[in-house]
Amino acid sequence: VNAVDTTAAGDTYVGALVTKLAEGGSGDIIVRLYECFNTMSKCILKTTLPVKAATVTNMLETPISEPIETSGEIPLSFRGFEVVTVRISK
Repeated sequence: VNAVDTTAAGDTYVGALVTKLAEGGSGDIIVRLYECFNTMSKCILKTTLPVKAATVTNMLETPISEPIETSGEIPLSFRGFEVVTVRISK
């Protein structure tokens, strides 16, 4: 995905699983990422898309965190094999 880059300090253990439009027609973008080596990981989700805020959601796209105001860099933490869903609001 050209608009999304995940980078961990040193090694990369996080991969993008899905990028899609959010349900409900808002125009928001959903990005699902996963940790693939059963380790604790941190990454910064970077995007060139115009972003107002990012919210971590569950798989049904219901928010489970407060929105983070950002200009395109979203810090994330992962447990082993965890899937994290992020809603990017434009």
